[in-house]
Amino acid sequence: MPHVSSTPNRRGALRREQILQAAEELFGTDGFGATSLRALAKRVGVTHAGILRHFPSKEDVLRALLDRLTEDLMPDASHPEADGAQRALQEAARRSTRPRVELYTTLLGEAVPPEHPAHGFVHRHLRTGRERLGRAFADHGVDTLALWDGLQVLSLYLPERVSPADILAARPLRQSGRAGESETTAWIAAAVGSARGEARSPARSAATVPADRSDEIIEAAARAFARQGFQGTSLRKLAGELKLTHGTLLYYFDSKEALLEAVLNRRDRQADTAYITPVTAYDKVYNVYRRALHNEGHPESVALYSAMLCEATDPAHSAHTFFATRYTRILDTLATEIASLQQQGFLHPQLDPETEAALLTALWDGLQLHARYLGDTSIPERLLRHLDDLIVDSVPSDRRSDLLTRAPAS
Repeated sequence: MPHVSSTPNRRGALRREQILQAAEELFGTDGFGATSLRALAKRVGVTHAGILRHFPSKEDVLRALLDRLTEDLMPDASHPEADGAQRALQEAARRSTRPRVELYTTLLGEAVPPEHPAHGFVHRHLRTGRERLGRAFADHGVDTLALWDGLQVLSLYLPERVSPADILAARPLRQSGRAGESETTAWIAAAVGSARGEARSPARSAATVPADRSDEIIEAAARAFARQGFQGTSLRKLAGELKLTHGTLLYYFDSKEALLEAVLNRRDRQADTAYITPVTAYDKVYNVYRRALHNEGHPESVALYSAMLCEATDPAHSAHTFFATRYTRILDTLATEIASLQQQGFLHPQLDPETEAALLTALWDGLQLHARYLGDTSIPERLLRHLDDLIVDSVPSDRRSDLLTRAPAS
């Protein structure tokens, strides 16, 4: 019987691996929707037909990558004890690679529409992750998964400052239960319920009419970026939807990058109305809670922020510096205020302000990203519970309630 060489098989396996590695990078930096098979073929150095020989479609390439992500995304954190689960998360964070984290983060932001080929994968991953982490962290399993994803996103923007593995090693994620925890749960529910009622009680105002053509363009671009991402948005198509010529649109914004900057700046100006002028030492920290309440009534703003945050993790992306700068400012502010509160005796003295700033920021972003798939409505409550855990036990619950949810002075 003639000997059959396995060399062609080895070559095929090698080429398949090259395609998957290139796809992991391209899907992670440019997004699945904005990456064509021709672009993938160019990256690998083969023809379009060469890609189709191994993968009949772009969706088949994605499915192969998702099989790998399934093994890496959620570590064996299904320990019955929180300490063991947290150690597994630390080890997984140390093993993770930037391309794989970028790929998952990009999909997390892009695959929200049910028709996206990765939607079912992300949805199942989030539900399964919550169930597995819930065995060790109980109801805090929801928060733990949000922290895990939020820290990964933070590390993509501030790799020199935020190390998920080091932060997970800094302190237990599940703090020992405070005496009177049911009482704490009750006042948090009452405070948030009252705040939601106040936010919804005023009559709805009429839809805002764009002040001029540039505002109209910004509004349309914000919807497009939230729906299909920056990379997947065409200025020519956007101009057509607005019944403008491409040249007219460029008269107002000379590039897509300039339009993106205008969209993000307007989004931040609108969201800043949720903040209050700091009066007490707590106000800068607990503006986070007030902003979360504001976001519940502005899903379009959350959609834009989440889509752009997950897409812009590549340092070459036009919005990367915007988010890196924003994160730096938030962490600096929170760390400074947390240190100040510690000095005044309000917060546990053993906490590291830098770690706590990163955890709070990661929790908030992680909860918002997950809510786009699972529809949670408890983000303000979970942020308040997290903040409440930082306060020393000697502060009674009614005083903690006043500190965390106080209304600004008129």
